[in-house]
Amino acid sequence: MIRTQPTDTPATLANRICMLGLCGVGELLLVEGVLDEQVYCNYTQGTCKIYKGGTKDIVIGVVPELLKRGKTNFIAIVDADFDHLNSVSSPSRVYYTDTHDIETMMCSKVLGDYAKQKFNGKKVKTSEMMEAILEVAKWAGVCRWRYAKYSYKNKTGDRLNLGRCVAYKGGLPKLEKDIFFDELARFNPKISAAEKALVIASVDSCMRSGSPVDIWQLIQGHDLIRVLISVLGKYSISVDVESVENGLLAQYNAGGCFPKTDLYAAVAGSPSPVW
Repeated sequence: MIRTQPTDTPATLANRICMLGLCGVGELLLVEGVLDEQVYCNYTQGTCKIYKGGTKDIVIGVVPELLKRGKTNFIAIVDADFDHLNSVSSPSRVYYTDTHDIETMMCSKVLGDYAKQKFNGKKVKTSEMMEAILEVAKWAGVCRWRYAKYSYKNKTGDRLNLGRCVAYKGGLPKLEKDIFFDELARFNPKISAAEKALVIASVDSCMRSGSPVDIWQLIQGHDLIRVLISVLGKYSISVDVESVENGLLAQYNAGGCFPKTDLYAAVAGSPSPVW
C-alpha cells in the first residue's frame, strides 16, 4: 500500500504511481482516505485499484501530473466541501461528493435510523434530538463556510472537536460558542475578543435569516459525528469515531444508497468508469 508522506508533492506521488504500475492494467481511482475507500470498494470493478492520497489538494494535484505522463485510465473522487455552495466546478477527471463530504452522504440517508437504534431503550425523542444535533453542526458549518480563513485542524491531524463544545439544556445539546472559540483558538491563537464577537454575530445573523442553503452542503461530517458521540455518551452509550463510521457505512450499504447518488451516475459516465 502506498502511504502519503508529509514531504510528498503531487509530482512525487504521480512518479510513484507510475513506477508501481498502478496506471497499468485496469482503472485507478484516487481518493482522499480510508472511509472513501471503504465506501467505493464495494462498487469498483475487479481490476480497479484504489489509491488514498491523504488530502483533497494532493489528490486533485496528482491528476494533471498523471495526464502529463500520458496516463488516462484513472479518475479522482474528493469531498466537495463548500465547492457546491460556492459554485466551484470540479477539475477535469475529478468528481465531487453530492454533499459536503463522504460522511454527510451517509448521514443524510441513515443517521436518523442509526441514532434510533443506539437510543433504543432510552427515554429519548429521537427526532427532536436529531434536530438539536443538526442545529449545533449547522452553526459550526456556517462558521466554517463564512470564515474559511481560519484553520480548523493542524498538520498532525488534530482537528476541532465540536463534541467538546456542547452543553445540555433540557436534555438536548446546545452549542457553547465561547467553548467553540476556545477550541478554534487552539489552531488560530491570534483571534481577538472583538473578532470573536464579530464572527458570532455574523453567524447568528446568517442562522436567523433562514437562507435556503442545503444543510448537507454546510455540515461537516466529522462535526456531526463528534456531536453525536457526545450525546450518546450522556446516555452512557460508548462509541468512537471509527465505530460510528462503520455503523453508518453498514446501514448505507444495506440500504443500497450509493448507486442512487449523482456521484455514482457521473462516475459511471466518466472517461474511466471504475464501476
